[in-house]
Amino acid sequence: MDCHRYGEKVVSFCSRTVSECEVCIEDRTEKTVTIQKDEIKSEREKHEITMGLRVFAGKRKGFKAVTLPQNLEEVADSAVTLARHSEKDEDWHGLPLPKPVAAVDIYDQKVAEISIEELVEMSTLLKSPFPEVFIDSARVTTFASYMYIMNSQGVNHTYKATKCYIFLLCLPQKGEASAAMDWALSRKLDIDCELLAEKTARTVKDSLKAKLLKENFKGEVLFSENVCSQVFMNSLAAAVNAESFKRNVSPFKEKMNERVASGNITVTDDGLLPEGVCSAPFDREGNPCQKTLVIDKGILGAILHNEYTGHQYHTESTGNAVGSAMAEPLVGITNLILTPGEHSTEEIIETMKKGMYILGLSGGTDVTTGRFSGVVPHGYYIEKGEIKYPARALISGNSFSSLLTVRLLGGEQKHNLEGMYGVPLLVEGINIISGSG
Repeated sequence: MDCHRYGEKVVSFCSRTVSECEVCIEDRTEKTVTIQKDEIKSEREKHEITMGLRVFAGKRKGFKAVTLPQNLEEVADSAVTLARHSEKDEDWHGLPLPKPVAAVDIYDQKVAEISIEELVEMSTLLKSPFPEVFIDSARVTTFASYMYIMNSQGVNHTYKATKCYIFLLCLPQKGEASAAMDWALSRKLDIDCELLAEKTARTVKDSLKAKLLKENFKGEVLFSENVCSQVFMNSLAAAVNAESFKRNVSPFKEKMNERVASGNITVTDDGLLPEGVCSAPFDREGNPCQKTLVIDKGILGAILHNEYTGHQYHTESTGNAVGSAMAEPLVGITNLILTPGEHSTEEIIETMKKGMYILGLSGGTDVTTGRFSGVVPHGYYIEKGEIKYPARALISGNSFSSLLTVRLLGGEQKHNLEGMYGVPLLVEGINIISGSG
């Protein structure tokens, strides 16, 4: 399908009857192999072309999302009708104007062309090296997409992108150890399947020997990269979102240019990171993506904007309009990166007097207040710089206040599908509670 022709036709048609319009078309192919208990459960290849159309009759907006092909004039008429019957938004000032965009390395032809048979072959490498642990389920998925955005102001941009994502869940053959899950994600076909399986299976193997802690105490917790993203990066992503500022739900609302974290904390949102999981030349509105220094050595220096919030705050968009073609653009992160430290996980453990190293947290974080709590299904009790034994426990704390008590950061880094790049994070003053079984 010629996305350019579709886009030009829709914009041309809408421009006759409304003041502004924007079309976003996404051509996406997804290939997935699912494994259950060492057997292929399913193979699927899905191809879909979707289109989102925003139109503006003055300050009145209409939005329509469809799967192509469709009768484009009917889609446009529907969006225009919605706009004419919507309420005025007095804060609306207009769609983005054209700006230069930079190239970014986010496409791999090998990922785009991989066959289902090759994905099956990759999945056979996901084996547990330990007889007491097995891989209960796994999923190998590739994505290849083509994104096109055009608006009546002259924006006209395209890019291609690929991703390879592997997820697996390990269980013990017997015993009371908790399941462990992990994932790997790359723009290319460079994931080490065997290493991923070994690491995840080892977590379950160690937890077969887990003990309960002997007492409750307040101590140091070394959060793994995954748990760092779960607890801290999730909270930060919400706190530095301009929409959160606008709704008065960000704890950082009155703290611009003030300290919000320890001096060893630097956070950037980098939409141009080479091979970044959420990198792109431009955002969901066609504005160029960029690198934004959000927190510099603990000081809050910037928040993230799309075109709409940027205008409300009398500044430029930071290129953080996010969403698929099927949804209206919202403010969100691209690659939210916690700058790594210089220490290995082992070196950090050697500095700990008394605490835990946690690899998983079965619980939630309130991203508005920062409060978190949950069961630690996979962790290790640390005393005098040594791992004493695998341990189960409960922990609780506050992600925002804990950012002020970060003592060390590890050099390892891992990202998730949402674009959060976590590192090992050693935090003081966490409530650690002896669990029950």
